[in-house]
Amino acid sequence: MLDTDAAEGAARDQVATARGALERMSGLLGSAMFQTPGAIGSPEMNAGRAIALGEAIEHAAEVMRPLASASRVEIITTLDPRVAARPCGTLYPLILNAIRNAVESIASVRSPEPISGLVAVVLTEGDDGGLVLRVLDDGVGPPAIDEQRLFEHGVTSKPQGQGIGLAVCRTIVSDLPGGTITLHPRPERRGEARPGAVLEVRTGPEAA
Repeated sequence: MLDTDAAEGAARDQVATARGALERMSGLLGSAMFQTPGAIGSPEMNAGRAIALGEAIEHAAEVMRPLASASRVEIITTLDPRVAARPCGTLYPLILNAIRNAVESIASVRSPEPISGLVAVVLTEGDDGGLVLRVLDDGVGPPAIDEQRLFEHGVTSKPQGQGIGLAVCRTIVSDLPGGTITLHPRPERRGEARPGAVLEVRTGPEAA
């Protein structure tokens, strides 16, 4: 039993190390996506074309897959080509944080049996020509507090959480023309033990 516990602990440490490395890499790539001068230290890296939103979503999903796999979670993406080709701009950290929160919500489910789950990232065009980004999961759902408070700095349901991620997401969205962000249980799962959550970001057509 001790050997099994030690092996599981070592596996968790390896996943945490891999996750940290991947997130550091994603931060560097994210800076390049935003074309921030000097972010990487190479002017050539900042001189290329803007990274497309669809590419950024696929990259963020790939960054999170080692953590998701360790938690028996699958990540899928569904991207509308009409908006997937638009520049990512400042949305990359939001996408990465949303996927990570969704994976961790599923992993936090307490059950005597192993839990598996699904995170779906869906990008579509809004009726007004803006974009609609949804990250859906079938985890424990958001905390049962006023929805607007979820995005306040310091508000978190995680034992070791800082309450920073959603606050940063709200700041990013507030800088986008017509930008709104919401987080609530999935309506179609009302009453279920795992109500899941849907994080939805909308922008106006001016943000394209």
